[in-house]
Amino acid sequence: MRSLEAILSFRPRQLPAARVAIQEVHVATKSCPRQLDRSQVSALKARIERAVSAQDAVRALAALARSLVLRELLAAVRSIGQWTELRGAVAAIARERPQRGYVRELWRVWQAYPGSGTVVELLAEMGEHYGMQEAVGDRYRRDAVEWFDEPTPVDSIVRWTGRIGIGWKELEGLPESPFMRDAPLVDRIFHRTLQIGSAEQLQRMTNADILAGWRTMAGASHGAACANFLGRIGPARWSGRAPALEEVRSNYGLPGAEGAHRTFWQRLSEERRRDFREYFITRELDHAFKGDSDRHRFWLEQRREILDVCHGTAGTTEWSLIDFRGFSVVEFFELGNAAYLYRAEEPMLKRIRSRKRASHPSELKKIIHHPVPSRAGLRDDNRIIHSGGWQYSATRILKAWKERYS
Repeated sequence: MRSLEAILSFRPRQLPAARVAIQEVHVATKSCPRQLDRSQVSALKARIERAVSAQDAVRALAALARSLVLRELLAAVRSIGQWTELRGAVAAIARERPQRGYVRELWRVWQAYPGSGTVVELLAEMGEHYGMQEAVGDRYRRDAVEWFDEPTPVDSIVRWTGRIGIGWKELEGLPESPFMRDAPLVDRIFHRTLQIGSAEQLQRMTNADILAGWRTMAGASHGAACANFLGRIGPARWSGRAPALEEVRSNYGLPGAEGAHRTFWQRLSEERRRDFREYFITRELDHAFKGDSDRHRFWLEQRREILDVCHGTAGTTEWSLIDFRGFSVVEFFELGNAAYLYRAEEPMLKRIRSRKRASHPSELKKIIHHPVPSRAGLRDDNRIIHSGGWQYSATRILKAWKERYS
């Protein structure tokens, strides 16, 4: 046996050597697990719950903190994510007995529970005290300090990925990456990139990525992501982005059109709203009049004032409803059918909107006479007749209707 003097004089310089020396003196420690088992963690949780329920919970938690050994302290911090109702209590214990090992544990917990403000605050405190290299290593120490200088470190990480030119998928593949594979934190970074990311960050994403992200969102988050996409990526970059643009339209309509989501469109500039509307109006007109170059050209000239275009059938005849502010036009794609104009409050227009299929074009036609100023060639009813040189009279009719009903 080693003498008591030799034991008392031992001064370990390195932790591994210290462990070996301790195990030589206390053989039982060789089989002592570094972490608590499940039953011990449950018992620890019960002790914390009793302290929280005490009459003076603050004093009880402080006393409990002083009584815990390191393994128990680390187990409590490691469980702070799962113990949602005890997060404040565990944070109080950790502050009463701060330990360097908390930083690494809290970094792991935060990646699993990125929405916990308690975990973020505690990690920021312990990281400032002991150094963030305990969590992310020396390579990312300065970056991590920057991330946690803000109350929303996820947003800071999004901006950091933009500066270093990587996408959210590449976080796990960074050299000595501190980010865990398939962790909820990476998923949250992805969603926040959709909501606040730069044009370059969004451009790196495929349509499949964008749609997958949007479709897991709801309410304000979904709106923020769609608005960020339209606000960052202008018409010059819309080529190949039809799936994303169509997803926006299906959720929020066309700006200014009937049924459009007004609050959503108010987030965007008037110019971008006009760009988006014209993009779809042009597509709809291209589709509707692909076999009639005269009418195609005529209605394209009106596209800046058209609010929406939808299509339907009346028997074997196809038709389109072209919306302007205050009135709409029904155009039929068959010779011998005039176009009919209806005011927004006209009951016939409401019936047309409610039924996209009719058995015959006559069900969508109603001649309505309107008093009009005495102008040569201007009709006093609601029809545009496609006879020779019809474009001139149609332009005058639309102008009169815009002046009167818009």
